[in-house]
Amino acid sequence: MKQTILCFMMLLTYCMTTTAQELDTVITDRGKGWDFIQVFTKANGYIQTEGYKHRGDREGVWTEFSPARYPAKMTTYKDGVRDGAYVELAEEGFVKKMENYKDGKLDGPSREYLYRGPVTLEIMYKEGVRHGTYKKYYNTGYPQEFAEYVDGKRSGESTWFYPDGKKAVEYTYVNGMREGTSTSYHQSGKMSEFGSFHNDKKEGEWKEYYESEKIKAEGYYKMDKKIGEWNHYNEEGKIIETTNHS
Repeated sequence: MKQTILCFMMLLTYCMTTTAQELDTVITDRGKGWDFIQVFTKANGYIQTEGYKHRGDREGVWTEFSPARYPAKMTTYKDGVRDGAYVELAEEGFVKKMENYKDGKLDGPSREYLYRGPVTLEIMYKEGVRHGTYKKYYNTGYPQEFAEYVDGKRSGESTWFYPDGKKAVEYTYVNGMREGTSTSYHQSGKMSEFGSFHNDKKEGEWKEYYESEKIKAEGYYKMDKKIGEWNHYNEEGKIIETTNHS
């Protein structure tokens, strides 16, 4: 066992050393504290990354390249920290992701894209946390989830959708917790459930519905648990069962 661990450690050290030796850095003095940096793979001379430094700090756009020698990531720096646009590219040339930074933190819109397709995710940030609209889409382009954030917490209405774009459920959030009325829907668009939340738990009267819009069940919740009598109905409106919950 000890010999196996020793061999593994030696192999790991060799791999790390070999990897470190594969890279070559070229520094071109541009004057007044500016240098243009390029990092190459020694074995084939392929460039890995390049960009400017000013007095040792990254400045402007730095580009990272894929093994196929296409730009893969482009990051904007100011005084050595991310500040401005960040872009990820696929080898096919399309944009996979676009983000914005200010003083090293996400600030503004962040978007992700499909190949030759629509936006799949759009999030607004402020000082590194979600703040503003949140929109997520299925690969078909239909909405999957819409929400609002304030200082990193859900706030206001959040809506989830079925794959065909029809509403599945709506919640209202206050300070990151569900609060107030909530509505769920059948895929047909008809209401399937209605009730209220308090402190992120079901509270008060709740009702369930058939797709025919006839009532299916009704009763009360307290702290997310059913309490008292719950009546269950058939689609003709007759009570078929009454359950008791302590």
